[in-house]
Amino acid sequence: MKNRSLKRVILQVLIFFTMSVIVIIGILSIINIYNSKVDLIKFNQNLVLNQVNNKIYSMVHNIEYISEYISKKYSTNSSNQALQNLLETNRDISSIFILNKDGILENFYIKAKTREHHIYKGFDYSNKVYYKKLRDKNSYWSNLFLSSIDETPTLSYSFKMRNKIGVILIDITQISNFIGKFRNQDESYMIRVFDRNSVLVINPVDIKYVLQRYNASSTETFTKLVKENSPLKQDIFFSALDEEEQFGSYLKNSKTGWYIIVRESFSEILKSLKSVILTYVILIIFL
Repeated sequence: MKNRSLKRVILQVLIFFTMSVIVIIGILSIINIYNSKVDLIKFNQNLVLNQVNNKIYSMVHNIEYISEYISKKYSTNSSNQALQNLLETNRDISSIFILNKDGILENFYIKAKTREHHIYKGFDYSNKVYYKKLRDKNSYWSNLFLSSIDETPTLSYSFKMRNKIGVILIDITQISNFIGKFRNQDESYMIRVFDRNSVLVINPVDIKYVLQRYNASSTETFTKLVKENSPLKQDIFFSALDEEEQFGSYLKNSKTGWYIIVRESFSEILKSLKSVILTYVILIIFL
């Protein structure tokens, strides 16, 4: 009897030890899988952030280069057909304004496809932010506004050129289309862009929030993700636009002051791990 009891105790200890090892290995494996998944998401998100930021820098440098060209080539006494040709061949630019030192429209160039417009020489633009901000600066990138030409979301770059002021109006369609290419596994868009005042600039999901100038300064996107974290550092935050928790990070473009936010639904991340975790749990229970 004592022999059998001893064997039973040894067997129970062996089973307990074996089960403990299996459970510990299973838990560590699940944690490792989760960490690997998160690390992969972090890598992809940061890669996308840098790609978008570089694209914005490329657009900025292109516009600044064009402003230098305009400063050199523009002449009051010539037809300036080269500027019209430049406008027609550049998809990022919607129009070019030339103001005098008092903010009065001296000349303008609009793409041929824009048949109807309400712009005329002699208009006073001295109350516009892109004019007023040049009093103590040589150039200025504006926040997003609704263009009076075609009523589309537009960005402006204004610059001093001798005794005049040049204004380049930028169509954000191209940069928005580029940003729209980046998708999460559930086909949701990865990127949103906010201006320096936390107003939504680019939102591939729905342009109505851009047109309504949605301000996210009081949401966790800025109060938690941006203010509590350094650039390229991931965090979990609640998105008011998505009405759920998101996992993401951000970058700030030093030229435009834009905040580039990358995000993915945190529940979708967990959902993608459920099948793997369930397999491990079933295996543990079976063993």
